[in-house]
Amino acid sequence: MLKFNLNRRIKDGHKITLLRDGEAFFPRLHELIEQAQSEVLLETFILEEDAVGKPLKESLLRAAKRGVKILLTIDSWGSFYLPQSYKDELVAAGVKLQIYDPQPSWAKGRPKLVHRLHRKLAVIDAKYAFVGGINLCKDHLVNDNPTGKRDYVAEVSGPVVRSIRQLCLAYATKEFRRYFGLVDNLIDHEALAQQANDPHFNSKVAFVVRDNWRHRTDIEKAYLEKIKEAKKSIFIANAYIFPSYRLTRALRKAAKRGVSVKIVTQGKPDLPYTLVAAHSTYKKFVMDGVEMYEFLGRPLHGKIAAIDDQWSTIGSSNLDPWSLGSNLEANLVIEDAAVNRQIRTYVEDLIKESKRINMQWIKHRPVLGLIRDTLLYHLMRWWPAIIRCIPNERPVIQGVRHSQSDGELDRTEPSKTKDSIKRIKNTGSVIDREGKESAERTESDNAFNHRMTAGAKQ
Repeated sequence: MLKFNLNRRIKDGHKITLLRDGEAFFPRLHELIEQAQSEVLLETFILEEDAVGKPLKESLLRAAKRGVKILLTIDSWGSFYLPQSYKDELVAAGVKLQIYDPQPSWAKGRPKLVHRLHRKLAVIDAKYAFVGGINLCKDHLVNDNPTGKRDYVAEVSGPVVRSIRQLCLAYATKEFRRYFGLVDNLIDHEALAQQANDPHFNSKVAFVVRDNWRHRTDIEKAYLEKIKEAKKSIFIANAYIFPSYRLTRALRKAAKRGVSVKIVTQGKPDLPYTLVAAHSTYKKFVMDGVEMYEFLGRPLHGKIAAIDDQWSTIGSSNLDPWSLGSNLEANLVIEDAAVNRQIRTYVEDLIKESKRINMQWIKHRPVLGLIRDTLLYHLMRWWPAIIRCIPNERPVIQGVRHSQSDGELDRTEPSKTKDSIKRIKNTGSVIDREGKESAERTESDNAFNHRMTAGAKQ
């Protein structure tokens, strides 16, 4: 197996705009959907019919009426409570709606808890893309909402948009992939050539994903690679902190060799047990000089990091066993001094509203709390191995079609043959191709389309 090397995936010629919270992200997303001429691709963990979901539906309906092709992929666990009427209206208007790994029909609840589609992606006209941690719901609106979640999204333009689009379509049904066609039908190569000389398109970017096939550890390895090289500083803000053994060792070693390591997690979590899990890691970090903080301003849902003066990452992946060992995730790795400074500023702003965890706080913890933390620590350490024992051979991408004969929804599943599963695994090459020359693009697109016509990827 080839050694992981992020440098071969990084491409130059990108423009990055960072957006904080739903108040910045949702208007920009709506603006680009309203301007869309060819297609809109959306992937999200949570979609709700609320102050965010309703306006989004109207924007998508207007775009569909203009003839824009739309693919909307939602996770069956995160979007379990999305009303059927919401889905019906979109499908009737021509929106291609699909559900990732549906919950079993016999269950009234959500028993399929692991291996979820946790990515939050959007691609408009193969020109603009969004990668981040914000779901499509009102939980990410913070104005006049003390329980609104702080989070971040990156808007990106440039060559990497092509790979993000390909990943979205790799998780589409056979019928839907044929409907959207090849990427080269949309890309304006003349515009890309002009961007190469535009001073605003000066960021180096790599698109890094985690799946349950060929890229199980890519996001973790991207962190590890840079943490081990860190010379000055590491700033991390993450909603759920329980990193792997390797990440924990790398962070502690960085602090020991004099690197300033600052980690912020949420002190007012939406899921209380996650803070208990984080407590079990504090002692080892603090003893080795890592500065640990709990953000108290509001729930923190962000997943950002900045290392030294150039490197940064933003996306959907937490530093916990769920994101690193089970869910489908997507991050951007960015090499740009201005973006690095902005993310450091975001983390520093969080620290201003945080309490620092010190040894005095750790020593005064009750005995029962320490016992609980020890047990939870070892349980969480083994959790990725436990997850891998849960069968997940053939997750289904469920396309939803509107039947004109009776108005009901006809749900169709992709092929489940051994051959299709083999081709599903091969779709990981979408990300592997990041380092190749543009002269190979046409040949790669043809190969990609050939592979994609057999089944949906897991």
